[in-house]
Amino acid sequence: MENRERITTAVYKPPNSAIEPNDLDLLTNHNDWLIAAGDFNSKHPMWHSYSTNRAGRTLFKHAHLNDYSIVAPDTPAYFPPNTRYRPDVLDIAIVRTPLQVRITNLAGLSSEHNPIIMELTSSAITTPSPNSGRYINWRKFTNYLSQDLSDTSQNLNTTAEIEETISKLTNTVTNMSSSTMMTLISI
Repeated sequence: MENRERITTAVYKPPNSAIEPNDLDLLTNHNDWLIAAGDFNSKHPMWHSYSTNRAGRTLFKHAHLNDYSIVAPDTPAYFPPNTRYRPDVLDIAIVRTPLQVRITNLAGLSSEHNPIIMELTSSAITTPSPNSGRYINWRKFTNYLSQDLSDTSQNLNTTAEIEETISKLTNTVTNMSSSTMMTLISI
């Protein structure tokens, strides 16, 4: 196996410049562990922004197609001086590490940008990050369950019928194959 690097870097992307997929490839494809954090000026609801811009769509799509997560504070850290604009989340991190990562907004300073703090825990992540750019397609999930549980009566009249239906539902969800799960996930 080739020896690959662990990279930590600060990022600033000016508001009117583009993020290109090939630039993201250069940043993300040659490192086992990666933390690239800063002001990406990339907006997307996946990381708690109020709107989406071109850079946000590019970054979101690239993260979906590659093996990294985008981590952000859950509250705005940027407060524009012009009150016509809403506070937003601009400071985010691109992360690929087996450690758990949490970003917290340090509110209360007198600046347009609140500082953020990133914490990495020493315990390894055993499940994929929920912030992986993937969503459950609930319509597909509902259809899948409806087909698999089609013999279940809509009118449950006794405790035994309710418990049997709950047991069936639990078994159906618990025993879903990974290929079935992947068909229920979309961007």
